[in-house]
Amino acid sequence: GIQALINSVNLLKNKANVDQKCALHYHYGNIPRTKEFIVSFWIAITMLQDDLFKYQLAYKKDNRGFKTKDYSKPLPNLLRKFDKVLTGESLTKAYDVIIEYLSMGLYGRGTMPSLEAINSHPADPNGTQKWHIKTRYYMANLIPLIFCNKKTVEFRHHDVSLNPNLVINEMVINALILRFVLDNQENILKGQATFDLPNIIQKYSSDKDYDNLFQLLKEFES
Repeated sequence: GIQALINSVNLLKNKANVDQKCALHYHYGNIPRTKEFIVSFWIAITMLQDDLFKYQLAYKKDNRGFKTKDYSKPLPNLLRKFDKVLTGESLTKAYDVIIEYLSMGLYGRGTMPSLEAINSHPADPNGTQKWHIKTRYYMANLIPLIFCNKKTVEFRHHDVSLNPNLVINEMVINALILRFVLDNQENILKGQATFDLPNIIQKYSSDKDYDNLFQLLKEFES
C-alpha cells in the first residue's frame, strides 16, 4: 500500500538520478468501462486541466521543444461537438466523438464498434507497439480503459519527485478527481456540475488533508 510506495521512493533516492526530463505517471484501477464514465471523465478533465497544469512545470502543458515530443499535452476540447445534455442518443454521439478521436480516425461513422467489442487499438492490434498510438500522449490517458479493457486510467502530467509526501499528495488529488467524476456522472452529463479544483479537494478530503493539499497547491502556484 502507501508504505510500499514510500519505501520505493526512498529507495530511488539512493539508486536513481532524476531531472526535469523525467516524469511521474499514475495509474488508477477498478474504473468503470462505460460510456457514462468515459464521457464524464473527458468533460471533467477538459474543464479542470488548466488548473492542474498550473502546478506542474510549463513544458508539461506546452513542450516547446524541451523534449522530443509532447508526452502530456492537454486533452483537445471536443466539448463543442457535444450536446448540452447527454442522455441516450446524445450520450452515444459524444462517446463516438471521443472514440473516433482516440482511435486516430480509424474508427468513425459506420465503423464504430460497441464498447464491448473493442479489445485493442486499431493502430496497435497486437498490443506490442503502443508508441504507434499517438493519442495516448495526453495528460489523461484513456487508451488502457477503452482499447485494452484494463479498467485503468493514467495521469501523465506530473513532474518527477523523490519526495514521498509530494508523490502521495499528487496521487491523492488525482484520486479525488476520479471520485468526483464517479459521484457526479449524472450532473456532469446534464451540464449541471461545477468544476472547481479546491472545492473538489475540500469536499472529498478531511479538514486536515484539505489543509495539506491546499497548501501544496499554493506552493506549486507560487
